[in-house]
Amino acid sequence: MSARLTNKRRTWQCLLIEEEKPGAFALPGGFLYVTRSLLELCQFEPDAIACIVGHEMAHVVRGHAMERIRGQILTSAATRIARVPSGLLAQWILKGGTTLLFRAYSQNQELDADEFGARLAAAAGYDPRGAIRALARLQQQTDGNGALLEEYFSTHPPLALRIEKLRSLIRVKTG
Repeated sequence: MSARLTNKRRTWQCLLIEEEKPGAFALPGGFLYVTRSLLELCQFEPDAIACIVGHEMAHVVRGHAMERIRGQILTSAATRIARVPSGLLAQWILKGGTTLLFRAYSQNQELDADEFGARLAAAAGYDPRGAIRALARLQQQTDGNGALLEEYFSTHPPLALRIEKLRSLIRVKTG
């Protein structure tokens, strides 16, 4: 898949993590991490794995981690400069508002990475519907455990929204 990227000199290293909770993440510099439990959840399906790896590659290519760091630095500086009322309630509201802002920003990055990953996987010859199947399996695992509010306030958009956006993308692309 790296051959399909504009920057051919970037190197990638994908590492497996032994972890019970399914997940994947990327660090600047091209370091990608995928848990064994996520691969098992995907039933080791190459198309799904390609979309997951493409999603994580998107975070590096798009500079999402660096954007988050810059945003946190700017917000921290702005709150020091601005006249913030003292008191626990004011501080809690400020912290909560900042947290919600970062989560919304992060959710947009996740949707962007979903699309980028599916497109990259397709360009490399994989079926982009593998991303939908992987997210649907993850959704089946998480449904019914009372995590509605947790999902709402998480850094990732709801799985149903991610699946629908990918379905729309693939419908548009394939007609």
